[in-house]
Amino acid sequence: MQNTVKAAKPVEISKGSGGSKQQTFDNLVNDVRVLNVEIKILLASQNLVHRPIVAAKVIEEHKMQEETKEQQQQKPAEGNLEEEDEGELKGLAKLPVEQYPLKKIFILKGKRHSILTQITEVNLRPSDAFYKWQRTHKKDENLNLTDPNLGEVTPELAKYHNSRYFLFLKYDEGIKLDRESWYSVTPEIISEYQAKRLSEKYQVVLDGFCGAGGNTIQFAKYFQKVIANDIDSVKSELCDHNCKVYNVRDRVELTTSSFLTLQNPKVDLVYIAPPWGGPEYTSNPNYSLYEGITPAIDEIIKKAFEISENIVLSLPRNINVTEMADIFGDYFEKYNQKPQRMFMEVEQVKVKGKIKLISIYYGNASHVTLPFNQ
Repeated sequence: MQNTVKAAKPVEISKGSGGSKQQTFDNLVNDVRVLNVEIKILLASQNLVHRPIVAAKVIEEHKMQEETKEQQQQKPAEGNLEEEDEGELKGLAKLPVEQYPLKKIFILKGKRHSILTQITEVNLRPSDAFYKWQRTHKKDENLNLTDPNLGEVTPELAKYHNSRYFLFLKYDEGIKLDRESWYSVTPEIISEYQAKRLSEKYQVVLDGFCGAGGNTIQFAKYFQKVIANDIDSVKSELCDHNCKVYNVRDRVELTTSSFLTLQNPKVDLVYIAPPWGGPEYTSNPNYSLYEGITPAIDEIIKKAFEISENIVLSLPRNINVTEMADIFGDYFEKYNQKPQRMFMEVEQVKVKGKIKLISIYYGNASHVTLPFNQ
């Protein structure tokens, strides 16, 4: 921001705005460089970059407010402050993603750290091919059927059987799945959207938890190269087979390894869709990334940053998104790393108006342009 502001004459700061000392606007701009991003957003949103007198007052008032907060924090508070803070945090944790401001850049505060955030959304519509299938196929709950992957289609399994074309449009052409893959594969309509979006910037991607290949297949259709990894050799075999069904196997390099011990490949982007803990996650209103994700989410983030600063996470729709502020903040603090930019885009991925999952875009993977340079 300092590059766009011209030097101004000394500005007299009124007593009401924090003092009587004269400061040049250049000095005030230097102050902005070390202030947190909240004041930067305020200056940009109010178009004060070219209004040095008003901006100087805003900056001075902000500094006074910060000093007042620090003084209040140092004073012993009446009552049980810890209980009040804990209750406040609990209330924050219960706030669903869709209740945060949409398409506005704001500061998302976790328990320990804050991060600039923008909530976005996309509402996807199934393809014409899917609707054609719907018109020509009846649901099979009451029919005595067998499925090549499920075996006998019991009432409990019918919902999975009826989602087969939602997961893979080419299901009837020989797609193979194990039981876990039925509820862990990203539906084709979503995986194709993500691949198209990310391929606008990148050519080589690491799919760190490829599973049966839902995302890998779509990445291979739009990227030059995909490195697909899974710790489970059965999943790797399924991914290998399903890539051949879609005729994209030549663009996929398969590895079988723990994501945490994977040798760091040269890629433009790391895509992470880790196990969410089984289908029961949907019934947990207080789903925690620290408890539900395997392996540990902080270890996943550490490894991802070793590979690339451009990271995308695919997470359950009922996450406590404030945990991401702490997850990223803890990483930079623990390893004394300077972030490329402490900003994330949180995308609600909807199909026909219903949220299916949350995508977190960090680094240049985000489509959002900040109103200033951090």
